[in-house]
Amino acid sequence: MKNLQKLGRLAAIILSFTYILGMGFVFSVLSPIADSSLAFDKYMDFIKTNKTIIFIWHFIIYFINGICLIILILVLYEIYKDIHPQIIKISTSFGFILTLFVFLSVLITNYGIKYLISLYVKNLSQLEILRITIDTITLSIDHSDKFLGGLWIGLQVLLG
Repeated sequence: MKNLQKLGRLAAIILSFTYILGMGFVFSVLSPIADSSLAFDKYMDFIKTNKTIIFIWHFIIYFINGICLIILILVLYEIYKDIHPQIIKISTSFGFILTLFVFLSVLITNYGIKYLISLYVKNLSQLEILRITIDTITLSIDHSDKFLGGLWIGLQVLLG
């Protein structure tokens, strides 16, 4: 049980680190991504120029975050399964759905960016529509996973 708790603590620390690092990137190196007033051609130039940094950023804030989230969910399940069996089952379910949304968001975003870059030189007329579509889908998923994350954390509070 001690090793399991250590693993859970490590996963929680890494999760926290991914959020802090992710926000640090957005407010510094990747600030043009968050600038809604940036002209579309400037946005695309930024994406093309910084695609490696953006991929690394997504890898950290989504993939590493998602893997650590799965570990934390499983650790919490093991700790609470005998103490609060009903609540932990519900909580674990919401946690796994949350993790699914985290992975879904990054896959759509990364493949969307890859496709945007490939269209940038071929078909500019469809490019802005595709960007709006990708943004709409990923923002919807991101808002949904915030709701699910809130439910998951709320249930963890009930556990004690």
